[in-house]
Amino acid sequence: MMSYQWWPYLVYAIGLMLGLGPSYIHPDEHFQCIEILAMQFTKAKGTIPWEFEPKFAARSYAPLLLIYGPLFTILESFSKVRNNPILILYLMRLQNYVMLLLCYHFVIPKLIRNDRKAVQSIKKGLLLTSYVTWTYQTHTFSNSIETLILMTTLTVMENMMNDKNIHTNNFKKSILLGHMLSLGVFNRVTFPAFIFLPCLILFWKFYQIHWKSFSLVLISFLFSSGIFALIDTHIFNNGKGLVITPLNNLKYNLNVQNLQLHGLHPRYTHLLVNLPQILGPTLLLAILSGYKLDKLSTYSIVSGLLFLSLFQHQELRFLVPLLPLFVTNLNWTPFSSTLVNKKLFQGTWLFFNIIMAFIMGISHQGGIVQFLADFYHFNTEKMGVHIWWKTYSPPTWMYMSDNLTVSSLINTQDGVESIDESAFSVGTNHVIDLKGCDLPLLEETIRRFRLSGAITPLTLIAPNSMTSELKKLKRDETVKLTPKRHYLFHFDLDHFDFNDFTTFKPGLTVYSIELL
Repeated sequence: MMSYQWWPYLVYAIGLMLGLGPSYIHPDEHFQCIEILAMQFTKAKGTIPWEFEPKFAARSYAPLLLIYGPLFTILESFSKVRNNPILILYLMRLQNYVMLLLCYHFVIPKLIRNDRKAVQSIKKGLLLTSYVTWTYQTHTFSNSIETLILMTTLTVMENMMNDKNIHTNNFKKSILLGHMLSLGVFNRVTFPAFIFLPCLILFWKFYQIHWKSFSLVLISFLFSSGIFALIDTHIFNNGKGLVITPLNNLKYNLNVQNLQLHGLHPRYTHLLVNLPQILGPTLLLAILSGYKLDKLSTYSIVSGLLFLSLFQHQELRFLVPLLPLFVTNLNWTPFSSTLVNKKLFQGTWLFFNIIMAFIMGISHQGGIVQFLADFYHFNTEKMGVHIWWKTYSPPTWMYMSDNLTVSSLINTQDGVESIDESAFSVGTNHVIDLKGCDLPLLEETIRRFRLSGAITPLTLIAPNSMTSELKKLKRDETVKLTPKRHYLFHFDLDHFDFNDFTTFKPGLTVYSIELL
């Protein structure tokens, strides 16, 4: 998209800056990854997500240990930094960024090798300057790893279907393919959705005439899956025999009542809402360019959208692997005709991605990470009770405490929100996650601590979008809120109210609560 030789280095620098930004895109980037690893490799106590509870055993430890385990193992050798949460967070994001660049240099060129050089340059530019690449791909989502695995797997599959290779057995690539498929499935249960149609086509065109190679795919897949299952069985130790986490995850998600706990969406959400947010102006190129039906990655797009849309829980990050698929599969460039003005498109594309990158890479819930980093580095007072309100769940591993109590909001069957009674007996090293509860429960929580007579520092962490609500709390003459810290780069997208424009106010404030 740019004619200058130095532009990739500028884009790399921007990607690095955003990857090391303070944003917090979604709780799963912590709770399905670093929270668990930190509890395994350090003395930190944190929050065990439902997927990692032995009774569910719905997410595998094996890919996490394989991908991030070496980094934690290396950090264990450095006593001064091994428990530094912000360093751990940024090193993991840096590792993801390096893996992404390696994929960009060694995998993506193979997917676009048949294109003209001008088209290849446009496609590379679109991928490198996408906010999804800069933000989602650098954060510790399983979706980010899924993208890399999917790109690599499709490259191997398309190579096997190459005219030069189609008539000969390919044992090495079949073994590699089996391992990659297993890793993809154990990393995310959504992986088969992206790979189902490509696998059918590969079998029809290649494996049905190369049964020896097909047997090697099955053996390597079963071997890797067996190793992963044994690792999970050892760690979960739930006494229920062999633990196969992808199967448990699939069973959970097939139950609509379970999905209701995480939010139900219309089945068109992926196609009409999430996909346009990921592609941005590139959606116009995707519509105008058309796609070749002789490429496996084209069928992967169809397969992924089709099967993921069958489930009613549909988050934007589920479609992150589709960005490189759509871009690399553009059949021709509309810039060669009068359909799209090149300069206008470039300007629109850069504007869209710069805005989205600032939001998702720097400011989105960014005060949470900044506060926890400051608390670790500069806190000199005893930690009493931290009450988090109207924020994403705090990644409790970042407290790096071996004596931490975490209390969270409880939703009863009749829809009433409450906090467990035992929470009010713990006055030190205590985190209370009130999530998005209404003001009365916050007031009730503070009142209960006042009645308990606990002499402990009480701290409230809340976004500035709740200024109007907190003014109501300040009317209580027995409670005094004193601002201690402010963080400007915190954007709360979840509580906009057009009847109250203070809900659009950015920032996060840390208050000291005094009970008078």
